[in-house]
Amino acid sequence: PYTHRNKDYGAIPTDVMAPYACQDALDVRDVFKYLWHRVPEQCHEVRDMEIRMTRVLFEMERAGMRVTSDLLRHEMVVLNTMLAIDMELTELAGRSFRPGTNADCFDVLCNQFGLPVLAWTKGKDEDGEQAGAPSFKDAAMALYEVHPHAPTRLVQLIREYRHWDKLLTAFIKPYQTLAVDGVLHCTYNQMVRTGRMSCSLPNMQQLSKDA
Repeated sequence: PYTHRNKDYGAIPTDVMAPYACQDALDVRDVFKYLWHRVPEQCHEVRDMEIRMTRVLFEMERAGMRVTSDLLRHEMVVLNTMLAIDMELTELAGRSFRPGTNADCFDVLCNQFGLPVLAWTKGKDEDGEQAGAPSFKDAAMALYEVHPHAPTRLVQLIREYRHWDKLLTAFIKPYQTLAVDGVLHCTYNQMVRTGRMSCSLPNMQQLSKDA
């Protein structure tokens, strides 16, 4: 349904959308003309390359990427794998916990097994004191895996659980939702604030080797 906050242009009445679209096109044209004559000469090569790249990205979006039609079966395999890992983690830790959360990993590794904090979310402050919170991202977990007093098998299973969880949440489920007739038509954002290209719906730049 149409609301003033609706981001779906197709749901907006024509008599409302048409004046906006026309003015938007005129504004973009004026900005283009303004910038075109003010780009330094040494940037012309980059400018021309970006223009050519726009056509390439458009064709990539239109063609899309075909994905397997058996995503539901893959989802069940991953869920069963995660369940088996969770059961073994519960047995090793003596209780259930959430392998994907920092708080639970801190409670198990540091409070229960007495391990030190090996990584932090931030560096030291101006007074030389450690800032931020304990970090249990993959780089930190790799350090715990080789720590002499760490429960190695438990740490390995936490990392493995996170791997399958990311595959499920970042690839399998979004692909099922976004694929049209077995094809994904993502959106390439040619220029973001960092000066790099990004991709969304889904992010094809973060493809997993298992996806």
